[in-house]
Amino acid sequence: MSPRKITNVLITEFVGTFILALAFMSMLVRTNFSFFAALAAAIVYALFIIVFGSKIVAHLNPAVTIGLWTVKKINTLNAFVYLVLQVAAGYCALRVGQYFLNTTLTKTATGGFNWRVMIAEGVGALVFSLALAGALNHSDRDLDLHEKALLVGFGLFVGVVIASLAGNSIVNPAIAISLRSFSWAYVLGPIVGAIVGFNLYELLLVKNFKVGNLITIDGITTSSSTKTPVKKTVSRTKK
Repeated sequence: MSPRKITNVLITEFVGTFILALAFMSMLVRTNFSFFAALAAAIVYALFIIVFGSKIVAHLNPAVTIGLWTVKKINTLNAFVYLVLQVAAGYCALRVGQYFLNTTLTKTATGGFNWRVMIAEGVGALVFSLALAGALNHSDRDLDLHEKALLVGFGLFVGVVIASLAGNSIVNPAIAISLRSFSWAYVLGPIVGAIVGFNLYELLLVKNFKVGNLITIDGITTSSSTKTPVKKTVSRTKK
């Protein structure tokens, strides 16, 4: 892969996670209502799929990256780089958001480990990862780019709304950093949910599902439209 394409992948992942975290923060801090935060996150994710979907699959979520890594859709080096970019983007969103708000956000994840929060975040991430796996697996002939964006955006919206039953409804460890809601429940919950979601999709629905148009930073391109060459057999007739 050319250096320009590698740069595009890295910038897309960082900027996408940054914008997602900032949009989520603006709605949750201003309205304190998870419905609008879920709607903002769904719109941002759908927007990035429409803009970059034919070229780059942007994860924008450490849980998504780890989930895809467990089903071998991204290698370890790429996953590590994605995770670093996502965490850095979450922290930058925290600093920029506090600057815009002209205040310091208070830490919202207080107390010890909360199983209810972890389970709710996990269920939300499970719903989202199933929708994302379905969108990634279908070729452009099955679902066009706008339909994929709608599927993923709606899956994220439903996942965040479900997670709001027990906590801050984040479903994304990078956003948890930007909201100062970073705790083991908000980290492990989405990660476990995404792992279960992607593996369930592969185990129950589509064995070895394809991740269409995934450009990785080591130059490997995986496409759902890749065709396996077929060996031709030539029959000889005896004279």
